[in-house]
Amino acid sequence: MDGPRARYYPSSYSGCYGSIEHPGRGAVPAEPPPPTTKRRPPTTKLSELESQLSQLQDELKKAKEQLHSSELSRKRALQEADDAKAQAAAASAQARDSEAQLAELSSAEEARLLELRRLSQERDRSWQSELEAMQKQHAADSTALAAAMGEVHRLRVQLAAAARADRRQDMVEALATIDELRVKLKASEEAEAQARAMHEECKQQLEASRATIDSLLTDGSKLMDSFSLVVKELEESRAKVKALEDEIAETSSKAASDRCNCSGSESEAAELRAELEAAEASALDANKKLEAETRTDSSADALKKQLHGALHENGQLKQELHQYESEKGSATARTAEAAKKGEMETELRRLRVQAEQWRKAAETAMALLTVGKGGNGKVVERSESWEGGKYAGLCEELDDDAAAFLVGVQEPETVAVRVEREGLSR
Repeated sequence: MDGPRARYYPSSYSGCYGSIEHPGRGAVPAEPPPPTTKRRPPTTKLSELESQLSQLQDELKKAKEQLHSSELSRKRALQEADDAKAQAAAASAQARDSEAQLAELSSAEEARLLELRRLSQERDRSWQSELEAMQKQHAADSTALAAAMGEVHRLRVQLAAAARADRRQDMVEALATIDELRVKLKASEEAEAQARAMHEECKQQLEASRATIDSLLTDGSKLMDSFSLVVKELEESRAKVKALEDEIAETSSKAASDRCNCSGSESEAAELRAELEAAEASALDANKKLEAETRTDSSADALKKQLHGALHENGQLKQELHQYESEKGSATARTAEAAKKGEMETELRRLRVQAEQWRKAAETAMALLTVGKGGNGKVVERSESWEGGKYAGLCEELDDDAAAFLVGVQEPETVAVRVEREGLSR
C-alpha cells in the first residue's frame, strides 16, 4: 500500500501476514533420515501428519480471524482517513481565511503603529521639555533648600544655647524653690510640734475639767439630798403650822368660856405665834433655797446644752486635725507643690489660732464650772454666760458614756425640783 493509507495500518497487520504458514509453499521438505536411523512405521507417520494438519487448521482459523479483524481495522482506518481529509480541508479553508484576515489586520496594525510612534515621539518631546523645566526648578529649589538648611542650623544652634540658659535658670529656680520648701517644711514641723504640745496641754486641761465636772455632779447630788431634807422639814413645818392654827381656832373658841385661863392662853398663843413665825422663817429659807436650786438647775441645763455643742464642735476639730495630719503626710511626698505648702501653712496658722482660743476657752470654762457652797449654805451663781460654739474644745476627751451620764444626772434633778416646787405651791 502506497500513500497516506499505508500510515493507518498497524504494524501487527503486516506481521500477521508474515506469520501465516501455508502448507506446501513455504514448508521445507523433511530431510531423509540418516542411514543409521530406523524408519518409522506408516501409522506413526500418519498420526503425525494428522496432528500437523489439525495444528495447521487451527492456525488457519486464527489467521482468518486475524484477517477479518485486520479488514475491520482497515475499514475503520479508511473512515478515519476520510474524516481527517475533510477536517484538513476545513482547516485549510479556515487557514486561508485567517491568512486573509491577518493580512488585513497587519495592514491596520502597521497604520496604528505608525500613529502610535508619531504620538509617542510627540509625547517624548513634551516630556523632555517638562523634564528640562523640572530640572531647572529642582536646581532653584536645591539652592533655596541649602539656604534654608543653613538658616535652620543657625536657629538650632541659637535654640540649643537658649535651652541651656533656660535649663540653668530653671535649675537655679528649682534649687531656690527646694530650699524654700525645706525651710517651710521645717517651720511646718515646728508648728506641728507646737500644735501637738498645745493639744497635750488642752487634753490635760480637759482632764482637769472632767474632774471638776465630776465634783460638780457629786456636789449636785449632795445638794439634792440636802434639798430633800429641807423639803421634808418644810412639810413638817406646814403640818405644825396647820396644827397650831387648829389649836389657835380651838383656843379662840374656848376664850369666851374660859376667861380664867386667859393669861395662860395668851402666853400659849404668844408661843404659838413665835413658833408660827419661826415656821414661816424656815419656809422663807426653804423658798430661797428652792429658788437657788432652780437657778442651779437652769444653769445646769444651759451647761448641758453647751457641753453637747462642745462635743459636736470637738468632733469637727478632730476631723480638721486628722485632715491636717493627712495633708501634712502627703505634703512630704509632694514637696514640689508650693501652692499646697502655702495652703498648709495658712491652715496651720488657723489651727494655731484655734488652739489658742480653745486653751483660753478651756481656762474660762474651768473658772465658770467651779461651783461650790458658801458659808451660808447658798449656791454660788455664775457671773458669765456661755456663748454658742465658743468653748467647743472643752469636751474633746468626753466620750458618749460620759455625756449620757451627764444628761441622765441632770434630767432627774430637774424633775425632782419641779415636783418639789409643785408640792410647796400646794
